[in-house]
Amino acid sequence: MKRIYSYGFVLTFIWIGFLLAISFMEAPLKFQAPSVTTAIGVEIGKIVFKALNALEIIFSMYFVLQIGYVYKLDKKLFVLIFFLFIIVMIQSIYLLPTLDRYADIVINGGSSPSKIAHIVYVIFEVVKLFLLFFVGFRQLSWFKKEIIAVYEKVVK
Repeated sequence: MKRIYSYGFVLTFIWIGFLLAISFMEAPLKFQAPSVTTAIGVEIGKIVFKALNALEIIFSMYFVLQIGYVYKLDKKLFVLIFFLFIIVMIQSIYLLPTLDRYADIVINGGSSPSKIAHIVYVIFEVVKLFLLFFVGFRQLSWFKKEIIAVYEKVVK
């Protein structure tokens, strides 16, 4: 189990890549295309964010499966992962279904009844990004220590 978690930083940085590419690049850029209507952009966003959320749930489960090891290894890392998991769950259980209902209204020609859920979602995306960077660099630090320890055993 320890060996598997040692490479957790790889998954964390892949997650960061997905988050940056989708939430911070694709989402705002698609509305700049002149032929993409708001309804089409929202419909595409609904599909893309559902896929991203599925990946984030899988990535989160990886961390949950490692939680005992993480708690023994680094309590700060445990807290960061816990908050990351809470954000993903709030987004999955409450925010995305709410935003999907709002998206359906826009797709069918109406206007979104509220922007608050979207603003909260964006805030969570920013917080999640910072948490992921902190988690990734802490994991990388632990990986580096393990590599140094293995190297010292081999050299001696």
